Amino acid sequence: MAGLKTASGEDIDGSFELRVEVEGGDDVGRGDVGQGVGQGGVGQGQPRVVTLCVTGELHVGGLVRRIVESCGE
Repeated sequence: MAGLKTASGEDIDGSFELRVEVEGGDDVGRGDVGQGVGQGGVGQGQPRVVTLCVTGELHVGGLVRRIVESCGE
């Protein structure tokens, strides 16, 4: 989509911002479920909001992987 611009003059590249609430704990996927792992935020009743910039080229599996990677900080 080369050459297209928004009303404010920004280039249109076909991407969009996706905000996802992630619930769970730091113990997700580590085999220590139920051990109370985690220090606030995710796992303590507070969902974490993850914001990703994605395009239509990204498949669902790739999107889930990006979400998981962004939660592993």
